[in-house]
Amino acid sequence: FITLDILYAYPEDNGDYELVVTNDKGQASTTAHVVILGGHALEFKPQAPGSNVENLEHHLRQFTQADIKLTEEDAYDPNIQRAPEFKAPLTNVGVDEGQFCRFETQLAPINDPYLKVEWYKDQKPVLIGNRFRNTLESGYAALDLLYALPDDTGEYTCVATNKYGQAMISAKLACQGLKHVITDSQIPQGI
Repeated sequence: FITLDILYAYPEDNGDYELVVTNDKGQASTTAHVVILGGHALEFKPQAPGSNVENLEHHLRQFTQADIKLTEEDAYDPNIQRAPEFKAPLTNVGVDEGQFCRFETQLAPINDPYLKVEWYKDQKPVLIGNRFRNTLESGYAALDLLYALPDDTGEYTCVATNKYGQAMISAKLACQGLKHVITDSQIPQGI
């Protein structure tokens, strides 16, 4: 079962999409033509009572206990051309093999429908999935590593892009490997 989810579809996403599946028995493919109808009177500000940026801190507490650096002025406004801006630094992380680790930051504009966040390790894209999970929610961006391995040691970069520009921020992960083969004698001294 394979899906392609376009979380926020825009007319520029129109086109032909092709899925190609290959294994040792051969190859199969299928195509789909996608048409996104544009809306001209989109309202990006929340309409529900109590859903504005003043509740941001309460909402972000679901994800982090770090100080909230975002303010109401950081909210997306379709009338203002604003490139992404990181409001909180990434922190270097040191863990032992098998431990959980998280890189987290905050960025504006909050809820920009054109904002895209990508993560890189040593300038190569991080493959999100099995051990790596990413979050982008109301100006909060995080990369979770469910269990670290020594090969995960390196520099991690968060790149935020929207229609008006790009910003990036980096931090380092150091993962200390564990002994897998015990070479120390298990016999008490003096026996």
